Amino acid sequence: MKFSDRIIRESLDDCFVKRTEKEMRSKDETNSLWDVEKYNIAYDKGNGSPVHLFIVQAREVKISENIYDETGNYIAYRCGYAPVFLCVLI
Repeated sequence: MKFSDRIIRESLDDCFVKRTEKEMRSKDETNSLWDVEKYNIAYDKGNGSPVHLFIVQAREVKISENIYDETGNYIAYRCGYAPVFLCVLI
């Protein structure tokens, strides 16, 4: 996975994201295991529900979504997929 800090993370690497619990429980958001690192670090601007710092796998981070460190400080955002090079033996 490619991030704006130019560090390529593998799909199973842990990342920290800020989301509401409703977002995390939605089937479209995540299909892997996740855990809460910190509770109530902010509040959603739309409906006022609490935002938590979750640990997810890098493959679950949406494109253009921010990632944070374990204290909730911004690190980078996801740019897209890292290029994959295929070698063909002739």
